[in-house]
Amino acid sequence: MPDDGLLDRLSSWLCVHPDNPLRRFMIGYYLVGLAGLAVAIGLRLAGFNWVWVFLAALVAATVPVVLPIIAFVTFPYVRNVRGIRRGDYLAHWQYRNDEWARFGQHVEHESRRLMRLSPLFGGVLGVFAAGFAWLGSRDVSTALLMYGIIQGLSLVVALQYWFESRSQRAVHGDVYINTQGVLRPHGYLPISGLNISLVDVRVEPAPTGVTIMRFTIGSLTERLEAREQSFSIPVPDGREDEAAALATRLLPGGTTDDDVTLAVGSGGASGARGETVDRIFTQIAVRVTIA
Repeated sequence: MPDDGLLDRLSSWLCVHPDNPLRRFMIGYYLVGLAGLAVAIGLRLAGFNWVWVFLAALVAATVPVVLPIIAFVTFPYVRNVRGIRRGDYLAHWQYRNDEWARFGQHVEHESRRLMRLSPLFGGVLGVFAAGFAWLGSRDVSTALLMYGIIQGLSLVVALQYWFESRSQRAVHGDVYINTQGVLRPHGYLPISGLNISLVDVRVEPAPTGVTIMRFTIGSLTERLEAREQSFSIPVPDGREDEAAALATRLLPGGTTDDDVTLAVGSGGASGARGETVDRIFTQIAVRVTIA
């Protein structure tokens, strides 16, 4: 990929380059850091205890610590995105406007539940944070400030889900898939990495009338427990068989079902998490050996 100059390099160093899959996370993290710094300054000017000033400033102080970690973790992903742009992919799908609109409706339907849960979770967490703030300061304004910060962040998360679903409905583009990840119009999502393993791939019809390819990704927590997340992409009309063959190639050893739905990967839910752990440990061992 050609270098765009100083701005391109600076955005890469700060992990906000469009090719970085954690770009939105880092932008949000920078905003949270700036908010923490602003709150710390405001608390100090208002004459609050130094303990609260320190806690608020600590949020901003974590930014230079987290940045090199994110840069190290995302380097392989950025390299793969640039490889895809050079032609290293297994599938390249294009869509009609109506196909992408049906997929956007599907994403919006799935995001609606998360949008409702986010403020509710933020409200409960905000009450606990406000309670601890009041116990430490015996000041109602401090408690209300803590509650407002937590609830405000939860509303930002809800708005992010809303903007994401609306943008996917309004804007469409090409999708590229290879063995390492999926490059969508709205960013790159890895399906393989140091602590990421592809657990399941399914090609199935969605209620909105579009066929989707659903990827389930497994990773390990700090307790070495399996954690799974999923995302989906639309399958162009008439290319369901190609998607089925691609799913089998991405996850060898899978089994195909009937003509409507292809299920590849783990069988039962109980065995799936054990298989997730095995797959991730195998990938870690292979990558460490290669390194």
